[in-house]
Amino acid sequence: MMLAAGALMLIGGLIVLFGTVMFVVTAFRTSVAWGIGTLLFAPVALVFLLRTWNESRKGFLVTLIGAGLMAAGALLGMKAGLVR
Repeated sequence: MMLAAGALMLIGGLIVLFGTVMFVVTAFRTSVAWGIGTLLFAPVALVFLLRTWNESRKGFLVTLIGAGLMAAGALLGMKAGLVR
């Protein structure tokens, strides 16, 4: 069970990284200002997401899937007694 929890967290983290890169690349394709703002300020990333939902939703949804896998791994780890 400990191995499964660690694997879920690792795979989820990699998926979060991939989704974040997708999102930032989309912001830089729109403009350099959006890209830099997305990298440096979370509120700018939220505004960019809401303004360009059709273009940026794929990266955002991939990030959410990865976060869900990480949460499942954390819960599984808590059940196994790894995390308190």
